[in-house]
Amino acid sequence: MPTAPSNTSSRGTLVQLKQSIIRLICRLPIRGRHRLVERFGAGGEGAMRIGRITIPADLAIEFHRYIFYGIYESEFIAHLKSVLRPGDVFLDPGANIGYISAVASELVGDTGKVISLEPSRTCFQQLESYLDAPNITLLNCALHNRTGNAWFYDTPRVLERGFACLADVEEPEDGVGYQVDVSTVDDLCERYSIDSVRYLKLDVEGAELMALQGATGKLAAAKIDFVLVETDFREAVTADIDQLLRSYGYAPFRADNAGHLHPVLAADQKGRFDVIWKCVSA
Repeated sequence: MPTAPSNTSSRGTLVQLKQSIIRLICRLPIRGRHRLVERFGAGGEGAMRIGRITIPADLAIEFHRYIFYGIYESEFIAHLKSVLRPGDVFLDPGANIGYISAVASELVGDTGKVISLEPSRTCFQQLESYLDAPNITLLNCALHNRTGNAWFYDTPRVLERGFACLADVEEPEDGVGYQVDVSTVDDLCERYSIDSVRYLKLDVEGAELMALQGATGKLAAAKIDFVLVETDFREAVTADIDQLLRSYGYAPFRADNAGHLHPVLAADQKGRFDVIWKCVSA
């Protein structure tokens, strides 16, 4: 006599069906996808298979849900897919759970190189267990305007909101401080014999300007094609980033849902926002 399916099995099937429906809707270029995921996407766990890498996701965490359902940084991801080529080099400081590194790894292929940096011990210990591909170099390190070590604050929010930071930027009340290795982009490229970088992603919790100050050799030589910079509400820092990158022949753009770039005035943007700087002087 056939055995009736258990309640647990039935619930699992319903969760998978719900996830599949939400995934299908999120592929459509419609408004309201984030609200859909926020309201109905929670529950269960999901493994995200990207190329050769499988990233575990806790769908109780909003940030993980956005990734799982394909709406996290969708404009940036679309732009990556339009410009990253086999053989390219991608630098990913602040790798967090490794999603962007995994996407880049698949795009640059076996002849390319991804350098993933993560100073947070909390994140790094997880990344070591699964961010494993022949073209990825994973470093427990942060970008800075100098090479050596610096004081860093890990926080309980690092896996849920991606927040941990160098003490040069902020000293959060819930932070646990310790020394981490730091490097400049220029020194990192010399260490790994990197002549040119196709894409540098700078979403490093307020340390973007310091990271750019450590990349002036490559920037001056027009050896970095694209730089994504998350800029925050600090207007003076935003102005310094704008001035530095323009002085090296870079122009600011925003990506649309298809990954196409449109010119913007970075200094006019308010709050937190991503700007893609493209080298136009080469």
